Amino acid sequence: MLFLGNVKKFTPDYETLSKLSLNFLPYYKVESEQVALGSVLDESYTSGGYYNVKNIYNKVGYWNEEIYRFGVVYIMANGSLSPVYNIRGINGVPKLGSNFNYSTLDNSSINYDTQLINNTNLENSAGVCRIVDNTAYSF
Repeated sequence: MLFLGNVKKFTPDYETLSKLSLNFLPYYKVESEQVALGSVLDESYTSGGYYNVKNIYNKVGYWNEEIYRFGVVYIMANGSLSPVYNIRGINGVPKLGSNFNYSTLDNSSINYDTQLINNTNLENSAGVCRIVDNTAYSF
């Protein structure tokens, strides 16, 4: 019996995409809630809060000192989606505009037992990030 014939399966280049994804470096930006989400809600779903689609994708908020895992999904040439690839993770994500420099990444810099790239600030290849912001803000 013939179950499958002339079947082509696209296989993404996992190693290349994994290395590419580790070059995505996380930073954070602080905005007041009113500026970020707007203050007026209406029935047209085009103004403030999470009714506005732009807020959902561009103004997502994260809690200070919570741990999150981030990854990237690529849209392949045939229109399919790739698996999730981890971005570079760090304990204490730097603020956007700061002059923080991430560690240089080469083949020997990742400890694959612990996923650590740099022990000092816990840079990792698992996409695990934590924002630590101790600044007092008044909006």
